[in-house]
Amino acid sequence: MKTTYKRVISVIMMILITVAFVLIMVGYPMPSKNAHPPCEQLPSVQEVAKALDDHQDFVKKIENIGKNIQVEVGQPCSDDSDRALIEVTYDSKDEEESIRELIKNSEGLGVPIYLVKR
Repeated sequence: MKTTYKRVISVIMMILITVAFVLIMVGYPMPSKNAHPPCEQLPSVQEVAKALDDHQDFVKKIENIGKNIQVEVGQPCSDDSDRALIEVTYDSKDEEESIRELIKNSEGLGVPIYLVKR
């Protein structure tokens, strides 16, 4: 009798753990690789525009990774139109990986870069 009782308790515990795991994963999705700093920490539109102007060679390197890649000033904060970042729009996973590799192996642009898949 004790063995049967232990088995029932074990099965119930496994079910509860599985249900808890599923609820946690559904309730708390994994964070995206494409995140930007909070809006209050983003630079001004003018700073981002200047960074693009000052680093045209690097911008061209990013754009040359793919046919439709766009590098521009992005404004992700609807409540603060003076906050900006550099938004890189791309089409494919391969382009994303190449862009990330290029950024990782460079000095960047001095302002946050946010990748957006089309």
